[in-house]
Amino acid sequence: MNFKTFDEVVEEQFKICKETLKIKEKSYAPEQDRLEQFKRLAEFRRKTEFEIAADLMQKHTTKIYDLLDGRIKGFDLDEWTETIKDHINYLILAKALLIDKLKEIKENKRDNVITYIEDAEEINYDKHKTNIG
Repeated sequence: MNFKTFDEVVEEQFKICKETLKIKEKSYAPEQDRLEQFKRLAEFRRKTEFEIAADLMQKHTTKIYDLLDGRIKGFDLDEWTETIKDHINYLILAKALLIDKLKEIKENKRDNVITYIEDAEEINYDKHKTNIG
């Protein structure tokens, strides 16, 4: 595959990913916090937001393996695109959760902010070059 075609594949996939994230935010984040569902589910299940994201992503990971292993018969590019989109979107949401958690640690908003990180001082917040405000 040449570079131009590869770039087109990447652009198309990320366009699909972004469109889905925008659609889902209307139903899963009616308030101001885009990650609210992960946080609420984490409290309900007594897990971290990252564990919830990983749990929800697992079915898409399993499906990718099923597609690769031939457990799902036939080749359907639309099905591959959908499954890859879902997987990418959960990875994007996991990154958003990480940035949100780092911001929360920096601002020291909650007493119990560190439920899954043994030592917050090991996180060098300044190394993460993101626009988190």
